[in-house]
Amino acid sequence: MADIHLVRRRRPRQFRRIDRQETDLTDDEVRRRYRFSSDNIDRLVRLLEPSLQRPTRRNKALTVRQQLLLTLRLGCKEQVISFYLR
Repeated sequence: MADIHLVRRRRPRQFRRIDRQETDLTDDEVRRRYRFSSDNIDRLVRLLEPSLQRPTRRNKALTVRQQLLLTLRLGCKEQVISFYLR
């Protein structure tokens, strides 16, 4: 019998956009989502940038703004807050 070699082809990788930030939101939506105004978020980014900035270009590390917004978003969740207050 003839040898049959099955070649599996990978599906092409699909990446989601992560560059959508609060610039797409109004000031009221930013305050409701993150509990901070846009000005205060900018101030926090400037303060935290030296310690949070990643020196890599490989793998496209999250920006300081993205790290901060993710942290603020998680911190606003009721389940997370109630978990730590037990």
